[in-house]
Amino acid sequence: MGTPLESAARSYTMGEVCELFGLRPHTIRYWERAAPIVAARRNAFGRRVFGAREVSLLYRLRHLIVDAGLPAREAAEALWRELSDDEQQDARGAIVKMRADLLDARNRVRRRLAATQRRATGEQRPAPRSRGGKDTRHGSA
Repeated sequence: MGTPLESAARSYTMGEVCELFGLRPHTIRYWERAAPIVAARRNAFGRRVFGAREVSLLYRLRHLIVDAGLPAREAAEALWRELSDDEQQDARGAIVKMRADLLDARNRVRRRLAATQRRATGEQRPAPRSRGGKDTRHGSA
C-alpha cells in the first residue's frame, strides 16, 4: 500500500492513528465498522491497538474516502476488491476458523451449563453403555 508503516513491527494506539491521519476516534471506529478488515485488536487493557497492516489498510481507506470521495461502505468494498486473492483467502480462512472456534466454545459452555444444572437439581448423568448393549458398570457380564 506504499506507506512507511508497512515495515514497522509495532502497534499503534488509537491516539497515534488519529494523529497520523488527522482524524478523530469516532471516525476511525466508524471506518472499522464499515471495513472490518481494518479493525484494531484489543490489548490486555481493552484498548484498541492497530498493527502496521491495519494502519496501512486505513491509509488506503482514508485515500478512498477523503481523496477519492467514496462513501465509507463503497470504499470498504473497493479495498476488499483490491486485496489479492491470497489475502482474501487468508481472511476467509480466518473467519471460518473463528466461526469453528466460537461454535466449539458455545458447545463447551452448553455442556458445562447442563452439568451445572444437573448438579443443582441432583440429577445424575446417564452412564455410558458398552457397544454390546450390556451394562458393564458394576462388573456384571
